[in-house]
Amino acid sequence: MALYRMAALCGWAALALGAGHPYESDAPSDADVAAFVAWYSGWDAANAKIEVRDTMEWGLGVYATVDIKHRNKILHVPGEYVMTVDKALAQAAASGDRDTADGFRHIEKSKYVMHAWLIYERARGKKSKWHPWFRVLPREFHNPLHFTEDEVKHIEPKEVRLRVNEQRAEALKAFKILRHAIPQGDSHGRMTLEDVKWAMSVVATRSWHIGGKQYLVPVAGMFNHAPDHDDHAFDPKQGRQGPRSQKFLQYHKILEDGGAVVQSDRRVAAGEQAFESYGDNANSIYFEHHGFLQAGNPYDCITISFQKALDKYFTKATAHGKRLYDAGRHFNLPQKHCFHREEVPLAASLLHALAALPIDKLKCLDPLLAHHAPSAGAIQALYQCGGHEAAALEAFDASIAADLKQIYKHRSQEEEEKFHRGELVLEQRAATAVRHRATLRDIAHSVQGVLRARLRALDNEL
Repeated sequence: MALYRMAALCGWAALALGAGHPYESDAPSDADVAAFVAWYSGWDAANAKIEVRDTMEWGLGVYATVDIKHRNKILHVPGEYVMTVDKALAQAAASGDRDTADGFRHIEKSKYVMHAWLIYERARGKKSKWHPWFRVLPREFHNPLHFTEDEVKHIEPKEVRLRVNEQRAEALKAFKILRHAIPQGDSHGRMTLEDVKWAMSVVATRSWHIGGKQYLVPVAGMFNHAPDHDDHAFDPKQGRQGPRSQKFLQYHKILEDGGAVVQSDRRVAAGEQAFESYGDNANSIYFEHHGFLQAGNPYDCITISFQKALDKYFTKATAHGKRLYDAGRHFNLPQKHCFHREEVPLAASLLHALAALPIDKLKCLDPLLAHHAPSAGAIQALYQCGGHEAAALEAFDASIAADLKQIYKHRSQEEEEKFHRGELVLEQRAATAVRHRATLRDIAHSVQGVLRARLRALDNEL
């Protein structure tokens, strides 16, 4: 994940505010932190407004040294310290070392240039002008990329586990390419798979993507997360407003000279920790890329497909199914949706209202097709025309139940129940995976709860 960097959540009930990166070990020394602060403080007077220091409980964090107003510039990183793929290739070509130049030239068309640069530059030690930054970067990460095989088995739903395995396969592919191009790993030997995983984790948790380009901006990854007013006010029924990166781009800028600027997204009093919101990300994103969970995340959702309903009711093999299929395509109804807690989206409701429409009532579709967006009115019109709301709700509920059965193993629910009762002790990473899937399952059950409550109300009306 490129745009959003997030603090650790150590424990399920409270937000942990640590170093912007979860469960990182080998904390830097006080001397390393002091050298890092001195390094970036000299770039711009604005940088003196913040100080990176130990939070005493959650690792490194950024603190305000003066009162900071909303949209104040609080960090300026000169262009010579902001790294891009083009700069990495140019630096290697001008290094004066033929092996280095040839190695980077060999991978210039790949997507691993930034990873190679991180590994190579870290191995240079004090010769690197980024040395103070590398000294405070974590030496180890504990996201799913670094899970053991046994820990990966705790990851569900299946689609999440598949994406994690794709990341792990990608790391192995990158290692096979990079070890020949950039043989040097750390300062003690040749490149290893762990070097590549480390570099991939740095890029995933600390890089910016702006205007189609990737940037590594030292210091900017030190800000910890705290939700802002927009996050607390998020309403799943209203949906996200604007592109996912919109908030990020308001406070993070790349300058014409290649430098980078960070503005404060809130007021901060002197002495307080300076947080920023990382935007509208569900815990699945944070878990997959960072290995942590944010408690009470309003953007949490679970992806449920409607494939069972589509296969049963919308098959092209019959005239009835083809007519429903064309109607569904007219309304651009999704084949799957990421449900938030207690959310029943109009598109999904309309899909199942169509599925409940009797074959002899297909003429009711004609006036609806004058509209091009799902609406509550269209759903009610289908019910009034002869579709049965109870049948639609039951089909909706069955879709969710079928998908839950498909994406979760039965024993995983038993494991979650034992874990929450304290009858099962798991290592931190496995425990995070169990909490993640338990949260998603709970969201799906909350959606079913809304549907079943409506069904009970219908029964009472009869």
